[in-house]
Amino acid sequence: MINLTRAQTTNTIAIYPDSASIYYNNPSGSFEIQTSQDYNLNTGSVNALIINSPTPFNPRLVFQILGTEVPTESGLYTYTLQEFLSVTNTWIEQNTLWSLTDLQWSTGRDKSTERNLDTNRLAVSGSDTPSFTQYVSPEETGYYTTYGN
Repeated sequence: MINLTRAQTTNTIAIYPDSASIYYNNPSGSFEIQTSQDYNLNTGSVNALIINSPTPFNPRLVFQILGTEVPTESGLYTYTLQEFLSVTNTWIEQNTLWSLTDLQWSTGRDKSTERNLDTNRLAVSGSDTPSFTQYVSPEETGYYTTYGN
């Protein structure tokens, strides 16, 4: 299981994927972690920057993830690690009516040849951590939990 903390500036994680990466040393290669929260099935994605060079004998992938990209809700997630080639969109490759085109042209990038490398568990903490207040006088012996954003 991977643990991510939203409060940290940068999270560093290591994954031993089920399938070996083939794009790790390609300048156009990128990695993304697709997330699905177990409680309400909300989905999202997190960009992952690879910081090591795996080998056939050591396929471990080490990533850095910005705390601002960690999901905002604490809890348990299922993740899928994907690798893909990032390609530039050009006008001639778009073969759709203008009114039906839903690409964001400001980014100018698209995914090509996506591959799922691993699916596993992910825990997120530090984003909506409850605060506990204890009242110790004889008349107020309970615990109260408040949640903040």
